[in-house]
Order: sequence, then structure tokens, then C-alpha cells
Amino acid sequence: MADHPNRDPSGAETATSGPGPTWIEEDTGLMAALRSAVNLHAVVAITDREGTILHVNDLFCEKSGYSADELVGVNHRIVKSGHHPQEFFQQMWSTILDGRVWRGEVCNRAKDGSSYWMDTVIVPQLNAEGVPERFVAIRTDITRLKEVEADLQGLTRDLDQRVEQRTAELERSQAEVNALNLELEARVTRRTHQLEAASSQFQLLFEHAPLGVSWVEFGEGDEVYHLNDRFCEIIGLSKTEAQDFENIQGVSHPEDRARQKELQMKVRRGEIDRFSLEKRYLHTDGRTVWANLTVAVMRDSEGRIAQQFAIINDITKRKRAEEQLAASERRFRAYVENASEILYALSMDGRFEYVSPSWEVKLGHTIDEVIGGSYMDFVHPDDLEKCREGLEVAKKTGRLLQSIEYRILHKDGTYRWHASTGSIIRDEKGQILYFFGVGRDVTARRQAEEELRRALEGREELERIIEKSPSVVILWRATEGWPVEFVSNNIRNFGYEPEELLSGRVTFTSLMHEDDREEVAREVHQNARRRIFDYDQHYRLLTRNGQIRWVDDRTIVRVDESGRVTHHQGIITDVTERKIAELREDERREADLRMAAEIQHHMLPAEVPHKDEIEVESLYVPSSLLGGDYFDLFAIGDSKVGLVVADVSGKGASAALIMAACRTALRMQATEASTPAEVLVQVNRIIQADMPENMFISIIYGVMDLDSGVVMLAVAGHEPAIVWRGSGRDPELIPSSTLALGLDAGELFGETLVEHRLVLGEKDMLVLYTDGITEALDEQDEEFGRDRFLGAIRSAADGALSEVMQSVRNGIDAHCGHRDSSDDRTLLLLRRRAPHG
Repeated sequence: MADHPNRDPSGAETATSGPGPTWIEEDTGLMAALRSAVNLHAVVAITDREGTILHVNDLFCEKSGYSADELVGVNHRIVKSGHHPQEFFQQMWSTILDGRVWRGEVCNRAKDGSSYWMDTVIVPQLNAEGVPERFVAIRTDITRLKEVEADLQGLTRDLDQRVEQRTAELERSQAEVNALNLELEARVTRRTHQLEAASSQFQLLFEHAPLGVSWVEFGEGDEVYHLNDRFCEIIGLSKTEAQDFENIQGVSHPEDRARQKELQMKVRRGEIDRFSLEKRYLHTDGRTVWANLTVAVMRDSEGRIAQQFAIINDITKRKRAEEQLAASERRFRAYVENASEILYALSMDGRFEYVSPSWEVKLGHTIDEVIGGSYMDFVHPDDLEKCREGLEVAKKTGRLLQSIEYRILHKDGTYRWHASTGSIIRDEKGQILYFFGVGRDVTARRQAEEELRRALEGREELERIIEKSPSVVILWRATEGWPVEFVSNNIRNFGYEPEELLSGRVTFTSLMHEDDREEVAREVHQNARRRIFDYDQHYRLLTRNGQIRWVDDRTIVRVDESGRVTHHQGIITDVTERKIAELREDERREADLRMAAEIQHHMLPAEVPHKDEIEVESLYVPSSLLGGDYFDLFAIGDSKVGLVVADVSGKGASAALIMAACRTALRMQATEASTPAEVLVQVNRIIQADMPENMFISIIYGVMDLDSGVVMLAVAGHEPAIVWRGSGRDPELIPSSTLALGLDAGELFGETLVEHRLVLGEKDMLVLYTDGITEALDEQDEEFGRDRFLGAIRSAADGALSEVMQSVRNGIDAHCGHRDSSDDRTLLLLRRRAPHG
């Protein structure tokens, strides 16, 4: 229920609990059965013309948190949430005071302050003159789509009380007996008409309920079936076909038939009186429909089934969303679990919060043995200081400037050499969350280096050790042509004689693959300039017979007393087998990511709804294969369009998974009767509990009425929307609320969310975008910024939207130059088309 247009605007629902209101004196077995069925599935309230609560059922009390005593006699504003505008309730009151049935979605507030949404049907109760006296509201929780129950109990209490009052008056005054008898007779007549009207109204509710309802009466040798259209629509059978249980079993999924039959037999044996299960129906149009089925029976005095009620709720969309999320999670988990390097996360006190499964493969410890332990329990004591220093550097600079090499304990008690890189992960406030690192085993290379170091005292001993080592040692001068001054004899493993390189007949660079030479030379010169004298390179060498071998080159730079680079010493290890395995793994990951990217691309709108009435241009450029940005356009009814632009914190597969969940939840919640703010509150409630810690979604969601040009916008922690009214006028910025999706699961999100109303004229342009547009960086780390963004729009604002979009793209390209994008970029432009004729 809601506010009367001439009364205090405090919309909500209430009524009395217990046996029921006493304003209807009589009932029938049929009505009692129907009332019991509805009461099992629905929230019911009855009010008078003033909005005063006359009756609530137990489900209403359970949902609102109030007792019946707290509700009866109080105006229903006690559960008003404050979400709906005055016009909403004016339209509702206008409908029901006119004697017409009203249906809509209403947000109520429980006693504990929490909000809940109800799909509400309000039926006026007409007196003998056809004027509404009271209103019956039947509701279902549209979040859970629970069973519909009607509460028609206790319709005679008011009549009994009035009769008792009249009887007392007769005792006090014999002179009033005749008048009281006449009045009582008239009231009985009115109540009879009301009961007949109530029966008709219940039939109307039965036929138009949002859930499928089947009701069977069992008599002597025959059965009477009552089925509403929604029941037949869900299971895909006609009403005649649906009266045969064998037909219903026939369209049930084979895997679900046995379970339903088992529960049905328990009902027939009297072991249970009701059951619920989720099952599938094989629809005649080829679809598989998921539904929640609830069956309840009423028995006669001998325990035989007299009435059976079945209520089904279509949950296909929810099931599809769950399946898509589960599949995405499996793909992402497989990617992490099959990484060849060790991925780990360290808290700021040095304890492992996460390690990838490859730890157990590489180092032997189980995951449980590592999580919660300090890195100091695993790192060799002599290497602890360099690890501490590296973490301090990362705290100050945000990342390790170069890899740290250290010894780490294996399960068998030995130490393995590892090299780590990584960076600091911060929250949206800039506070450090943890250090995320990637470690790889470099034991073989370190062993070779250690053997070489010990043998430097004697050339012969050095050469002897090198010959036994799998690594080739080469020393070349830092001059043009890189002339070789020393090369170990095991260069023969690549098919060359040492003399060929020492004499210059074969140059060191000629051994390198032609596609790698330029990059190797660039890294050598760059590291020399930066005074990095110890580093790794990875490239391909060509053997004498033309084979390609991948090598790991540990380069050590030598300098003279003045600091001038004189020589480069390379320790070259053949890692072809490992590289081939890594490339195959990379190809598999790339294929998975491309498949995920293709799925994500198909989730973008394929066409513009109502394109004859609106002009739309969109830009979506993910910074990697999988993006965390998202935009959507979809029709809502016949005359409205939903607009969405959102940005998940973070990037890659995790951000893409969260965004898919957000899109699914939003599309499920968006209806003609829902405002943008209401939809975002519901989406936040659905996804917040399952979002990883420290992740959130900034989002802007709007609904445009194509007839009036009115756009309702809700902006949650997102970049402000821009309304461009034409040349010569300053753009309007639509501000955002402070909280994004996922940061708060309770009232705070809804309380801080602000809804904006604006009207778009024919030449007005609505601009929605993510921060990847304004924060695009050039090679000097300067952002593109809002001023440049607005300038690019202004220069083409009077042209077609395609010209505006091209102007923005040109501006970003000119600003960023050759620098790759570090964030996803999304831009949506919308303008109303001029009416034809």
C-alpha cells in the first residue's frame, strides 16, 4: 500500500494478524482452502480507505519484523522506506480508489531498518454501492520469488463484534429492538455481497498471479482441477494436458523425475504434507526451464488428500547466471593452478596470505604448511637481509626495481635458488594491502655461476669446470662488433669451434636469431646506461646446422677504475625444452583468454534498441584480452531504454568475472517499474557478499523514457555523467554518490545513492564514460584529463555522434602517442533523434 494523494505521504504495508478481520461473517470450505494456499506463499495486508492497518498475516510480521500488535491500527507508513516519489503513490491511490486492481513493486522498511522489495497486487473491496471500502494487498518477495499465499483468515471477527455490540444495545433498550433488527438484516445482506465480491477478486488474483498455481480438489471418484495460465506457460502444456500427472512427468527432465516421484509417494503415504524442490521442464519450444516447485496438501478427517496445491516459480535466469559464473571461475582457477612460476602474496608483516599450487610442485610443502607462515621460516638466514631490503624498496617505489635472488627451503631440507619480482598492491585509499610476487627456480644457473666463481683463480680449472657445466661462458669487449675474448669449449654443443669466435670469423651477434638481435643490443645498452651490471636476457641462438635453441643469458658487466664499461661476461644456458613447454602453456592460456574475451565481447549489446528514436555511438577498448569495463543498452518495455557504464577495480580475469556477475544481476533486476536507484540497491545486495575483498564496481545506470526524453540516472562511485546542451553552453556534470557497488552490503549504500532526473532535448547529448578515458597517460605520465576530454567533445559537439567519437579518439591518440593503454577505455554517447515528419 502507499500514500493517499491527500494524506501524509508515508507509503508502506500493514494489517492485523490472527484469525483475521471480522468484517466478513461467513466463509466456505473452498475459500478456506484457497486462503491457506495463498498464505503459505504470500505476504498479505488489509487496510481501510485511510491507509490504517486492519490485518496482516504471519509472513508480513516475519518479513517486517513487527508483531501484529505493533501493526494493527497504525497507518502503513510504519514500514515506508522512503524510496518512492510522491507521484508513485498518487498513481496507486488514484487506481485503487477508482475500484481498479493495482500492481507494482514496493520497497518497504523492516523494524530493524533493513529494506525489502515486494511484488504487490492491491484489490479494492467494494461495498454494495460499488465504492471501495477496504483494500487487500497480496505480495511476494521478488528477491526470492517465494510462494504466494493468501491470508483470508478471520473475515468474521468484525461482524461478530458488531453483532455483540448490537445485542448489548438491545439489552439496554427494548425500544430499539426493531430498528436494530432492521439494521442487522441490512448488514448481513451487505456482508453477503462482500463475500461474493471477495470470491471474485480472489479468482482475479489467482488468474494473474506472477507464479504458476495448480489446485486440485479430490472428491468421490472425480477430481476438479484449477490451473492458472502462468502454470501452463512455465511447463509448456495446455490446461487440459496439465491435468494429467503423466503429461507433467513427461515434460520433466529425466534426471528430476525420480526425486519428484519419491516425494509425491511420501505425500500419498501420509509421511509428509508438503515439499519443495528445484527441477527442470523440457518446454515444447525446445527450451529447458528451471523452476522451483512447492507442493502442499490438505487432508480430511480420515487423513485422505482433499486438496492439493502446487506453486512453481521460473528460476531459469538465476540458474543460467549461476552456471556462467561457475564456468568462469573454473577457467580462472585452472589458469592460476597451472602457472609454471610460484605466485604468492605477503602481508606487510611478512606472512604468506596466498601461494599458488606450483609451490607444492617446486618446493614440496603443502599449501596448508605455507599459508600463515613467515617468509623468514623458508628463506636462508644469509639471504634474509636482502629480502627485507627488497620489501622496503617495494613499499617506497611500489615494486621491486630488479629481481631478488635468494635461497628457499625445500621440503627435503635442501635449499633452492629462486628469483622474485613483484609489486605492492594497494586499496582505493592508497593503503598497502600486500606484496604480490612471482618466483621462479634459478638453481641450475646459480650453481653454474657458483662453480665459475670458485674456479676464477685458475684458467685451466675454470675451463675444466665450464666444460662439465651445461652453460657456455663467453666474454666480449664492449666495443663495436662485440669481439669475443674468451669462450668455453662447450660452445661446440652449438656446433661451433671456440677459435671461430675468438678469431672473429664468426661473430657473437651472428649466432643470435635475426629477430632477436636488435632487442638484445637495446637491452645491453640500456642496462649499461642505467648502471645495471647483473641481469638476465632470453633469446634464440642458431646452431651450426640451423637449429633454433632458446637460451638464458646471465650477463655480468665489467667496468674499469673510472667506471667505464669494458666487457660483458655471459653465462649461456640452453633452456629450449623448458621454453617449448612454457610456450605451449602460454598458447593454451592465450587460447583460454581469447575464448573468455570472445564470450565477454558477445555480452556487449549487439544492436541499439529503438534505434529509430535514439542515436548511439560506443567505444570499448580493453587494456588486455579481458576487460573490467562494461557498457550495456537494452529495452525496458515498449518505450524505455536502460543505459549502463561500469568499471571494476582491477583488471584481467577476476575483473571480467565480477563484471559478468554485475551484468547478469542488473539485467535480472531491471524492470519498467524499477527506478535506477532501486535496481542498483538490489544488484549491490546480490553481488556484494560474493565479491573478493578490496574489489568494487563504479557504475552509472540510467533509464530513458523515449516519449518524454526524461532520463533517471543513479551514479555509484563513478565518473560524473556529462549532459551537453549544445554549442555555446557549458556542459552539465551529474555528480556521483560516494559509495561504489560492493563496498557496503547494508543501508549505507542505499542511503548515499542519489538519483538524478534530467530531460534531453533533440540536440542534447548524454556522455557516459570510465576513468580510462580521462586518466589515459602520455609518455611523461600526464593524464589526458577532463579539460582535454571536454575540449575534444566541444570541437565536434554540433556534428553527428560519430564525429564526436572520432574527435575524442583523435585527442587521446595525440596525447598518449605510442604509450600503451594501462586501463580499459569505455565511452557511450547518446542523443535523441528528431521525430519523423
